[in-house]
Amino acid sequence: MKSNRYQSKSMLCPCYKYQDAQIVFCLGIEEGNALHNAFNTPAHREDYQSRYCKVNYRYCPIYLAHMILNGEVKIIDFE
Repeated sequence: MKSNRYQSKSMLCPCYKYQDAQIVFCLGIEEGNALHNAFNTPAHREDYQSRYCKVNYRYCPIYLAHMILNGEVKIIDFE
């Protein structure tokens, strides 16, 4: 099966790796793996990327997970 994966130059998020029509591949939580977000339609993928990958990546759940795991963001306990 032919792969239609490509890397878009318009993505600013440092966790973004590449994509295809309905999947965005991002840096994994551990060395040597990747996370992928699968969407029902290309329009859903585009909406997600417009909100997180292109401009507001600091609010992306995957980016935030990386920041927490690297100790760059602290979780506040409100209790």
